[in-house]
Amino acid sequence: MRTKLAVPALATAAVLFAGCTAQPGSTPVPLMPTVVSPQQSLMQAVSATGQGKDLSTSIRLDATADDLKKVAAALADDQPSADDQKTIDTVSEIVPKVVLKTALHSRGAELNTEKDPNNLDGSFALTIDGKPLEGLWVGGQAFLHADVDGIGKATGLFTTEDIQMIAGSMATSMPWINKLVEGQWVALDKATVAAYLERLRGEAASASPTATPSIDAAKVSKAFVDVSTVTKVDESTFKVVTDVKKVVKAAAAIDPNDDLTDTDADEAVAGLNDGATLDATISVADGKVTKIVIDIADIMRTWPKPDPEEPTIAKLAAADFKLNGVIELSSADPQLKAPTAAATIPASDLKQLLPS
Repeated sequence: MRTKLAVPALATAAVLFAGCTAQPGSTPVPLMPTVVSPQQSLMQAVSATGQGKDLSTSIRLDATADDLKKVAAALADDQPSADDQKTIDTVSEIVPKVVLKTALHSRGAELNTEKDPNNLDGSFALTIDGKPLEGLWVGGQAFLHADVDGIGKATGLFTTEDIQMIAGSMATSMPWINKLVEGQWVALDKATVAAYLERLRGEAASASPTATPSIDAAKVSKAFVDVSTVTKVDESTFKVVTDVKKVVKAAAAIDPNDDLTDTDADEAVAGLNDGATLDATISVADGKVTKIVIDIADIMRTWPKPDPEEPTIAKLAAADFKLNGVIELSSADPQLKAPTAAATIPASDLKQLLPS
């Protein structure tokens, strides 16, 4: 079930949203000098969203705990045990509180043209009920922070005392860990992080693929427009209905060097119902995309073809639940500032913590 949905969902999302975060050197969609259609108006906003020196995003699921429990029940092959049901209930309560946030700020050129990573500041945060586990990169220095007490209270999974007890056994050799558990910012050894990132860049460059995939924003935009119906609801809202079978095929044709081959696309399309669509509502303000809402429940209920060997397909199709994916974007300056670090994670510890 998950495999059948993965390829078409990822391909559709890639074609629909690649233009919102155009990469350096990508080609903007040309602006139309005449009266524009809803499709053209929306694509202008998509193209403009990748421009400027700042871009922040937040991603979350819009669903209740009851909605998620219905999904879990439909996906289950058997009646869950008492322990499994307790886990399902706990996760269902936590997931609606989770928000993934990112922010980028260029100290050089605009984001879609800046090629020097040293000119970029950024942040990443996983928040639960507003309580963050977050990383920050400012001026070539990395920082880490966790609201351990807040996350514990928001999830009910642990207490600060539990974590302090675990940290206490490690604090002799890693004294910085106490500061982290206390909710203070810690810095990461600058030279070690710089060397690690340089190594990753070198490994990527030495991979030397026979042909490098590329994303041409104009091609992506055209593929999206050609297989979608765009309706302008009001001055700031667009309703987009995309033919999934067509967009998967279009995604495979955009670049012959990427991982999505024509064969992959054919296999994915074969498992989809005729008429399967991706329904999205897109909000625009000041000429840029500010919010995207995707009807994930509709994907789970209507995309997969019935299959006797996959009873979950029929169970999901009959289930009554709401599940939306919500992406919010902002071009405002995220005001990324280096915090005062209470401690530094030294090179000796970082070399053990960073992936090899």
